[in-house]
Amino acid sequence: MPLPAPIHRHLSTVRRLFRPPDIGALDGLLAHASPKAPYAERLEWLVSLLRWVLRPGAAPVGGLGAEEGPSVERRHPATTRLRFALRVLDRNPAWKASVAATLRAIVRDIDALEMFCETGLPREASFLTEAIERVMLRVMPADPWRTELGTALLALFPEERHADWLEALDDETLQLVAALFAHDEGADAGAAPWNPVADDVPDALLLLTSELRAAGMQSAVRRRIGAGSFRDLPFFGLTRSAEDLVAVARSGDGGVVVTALADFNQRLGACAEALVRAHAHLDEYGVSVRIVYLLERMDAHIHRARTLASMLAGESGPAFAAAFLARLVRDTLARRQLRTLVAANTRLLAKKVVDRSAETGEHYIARTREDYRAILKAAAGGGVLTVATVYGKFLAIAAHAAPLLQGLLLSANYAVSFTIMQLGHLTLATKQPAMTAPALAARMHKVETRESMDALVDEIVHLLRSQVASIFGNVALVVPGVALVALLWNAASGAPPLGAEKVASTLHAHSLFGPTPLFAAFTGVLLWLSSLAAGWFDNWLVLRGVGAGIAHSRRLAFVFGRRFQVRLAAFLKAHGSGIAGNVVLGVLLGLTPELLVFGGLPADVRHVTLSTGQVAAAMACLPAQALLESPFWMAVLGLCSAGVLNLGVSFSLALSLAIRARGVEAPQQRALWAALATRVRQRPLSFLRPE
Repeated sequence: MPLPAPIHRHLSTVRRLFRPPDIGALDGLLAHASPKAPYAERLEWLVSLLRWVLRPGAAPVGGLGAEEGPSVERRHPATTRLRFALRVLDRNPAWKASVAATLRAIVRDIDALEMFCETGLPREASFLTEAIERVMLRVMPADPWRTELGTALLALFPEERHADWLEALDDETLQLVAALFAHDEGADAGAAPWNPVADDVPDALLLLTSELRAAGMQSAVRRRIGAGSFRDLPFFGLTRSAEDLVAVARSGDGGVVVTALADFNQRLGACAEALVRAHAHLDEYGVSVRIVYLLERMDAHIHRARTLASMLAGESGPAFAAAFLARLVRDTLARRQLRTLVAANTRLLAKKVVDRSAETGEHYIARTREDYRAILKAAAGGGVLTVATVYGKFLAIAAHAAPLLQGLLLSANYAVSFTIMQLGHLTLATKQPAMTAPALAARMHKVETRESMDALVDEIVHLLRSQVASIFGNVALVVPGVALVALLWNAASGAPPLGAEKVASTLHAHSLFGPTPLFAAFTGVLLWLSSLAAGWFDNWLVLRGVGAGIAHSRRLAFVFGRRFQVRLAAFLKAHGSGIAGNVVLGVLLGLTPELLVFGGLPADVRHVTLSTGQVAAAMACLPAQALLESPFWMAVLGLCSAGVLNLGVSFSLALSLAIRARGVEAPQQRALWAALATRVRQRPLSFLRPE
């Protein structure tokens, strides 16, 4: 039965939406080249021609001629199409003259100075403005028919594979393309020179080096390079070196040009080494995304200046032009990607955060029996303190405050409890994985021999065993502690601390067949975020020199005394990031669910230690036979899932970030998992208790 006409029309519209645009026949494209057409029409014609050349599928072979021979099969299909088009032009002299004139007219209208100094390079002055610019390019694409080469390149070569094709073009094909551009140049009599590249290279080099010099002389860069005087910086004489190279290049003395090029490249190399020292300073004394973006921008300018210097010294030819165009395409495509910008400029900050977490995580790994007992003792203390946290949560909920106020009360309850644990050297089990995973990743890139792999597997065993010990220590004390408080409450007041309705809702909320697994995974994400906050705050303290500022503050010394001032600086260095992480974790656990509920998304947290305390408090208010009923056991299974998901999600997120920040390769990861599986088969009990 045929579809009704309106539905058929709508389906046809949908098909056209997802169908590639009609490219047209080659003969029609070549016959419609018009050098006197407006620039937008000429560029649109070239885009259509390149789409015919670069489209997927087999290349045409009919009519190529016997001289092409079997080499056609070895060529890229797009290269074969390009040569086919060139042969068609050879057989139609009028078309060839028109196409050549149109190509020259397009090149003539392109701003070569902008191409050298801006196309594919970061343009904005800061990371934030560059990120906003990239978002705007994605949301509101620029007009591709402008004479700005960056936007034209996106229309001509919109994919990464097109840059690969440009680089792979053989010399013979490139010579044929160059000959097409030069075909019948005499017909352009009276027109401006069609190739402004050679004339604009000197100006572009001077402009680019002046920008590099200005950026390198900024105080934020000078301080991190560590030069004694600004005159000692390699950026100081960069413009003068570029001017010398331009002057000797215009003189035409080849030997002097080679010497000037070597001197200029040596100065650029010194500038690159200065940027390496600046990065090392950031890694040691604190990372600023603003400074990292500035250094990355300067590094891109250095690479472009090397290319311009080579062009000025006489390096040219079709192969060089194709490679340079491919580089421009790649840089232009990369400049539109927000992900690459964020990754490149936050990699050092991520590594700094990971290094801080790894240093902290070393204290949470038990390698000996003494360490194992210390972990148990610290976890037991954390379990005792969690008893107060559990009842503090019940009191905050019982206050029936407004949602925002209730979230603030819960946040304060958690933050105070976690901070006391930090200062008392106690342990909360679920905070460990986000710290210990970076410590593990720090060793993954050093695995080269069988012995080092075994040592790494041993480290994983120590880590997992420490997690088990921490959970056991927390739960072993929080359950009897909560139950004891409930019994004392009942004896003193004659009524249990929780009513029957609250007891039932608590058991139901923690049941395995409810939202507990989802909320537990969400809590694992919050635990990981708190570790990032701790690492970021530690980096901020170092970057801003807060400790040194406190240690040398005359006002603090006058008000509180020199001894207090020194102790405060030492305390902040030792515990500042830990307190920040605990406060952030408290706020995330207490306030995030309330904000999500306000937004219409029901959410809650399931922290295994806190949830165990809540379930224990509920059971302490019930008769003993309730232990044999299904609600209790469903809640117990829910607590088990919460423990696994709390640890697993936070550990996997932290490990994934650490692996990316440290550049651990995939083969090393696969080898580790294979060795770990072998250890599980051979010595499974080693993961639970010390040997």
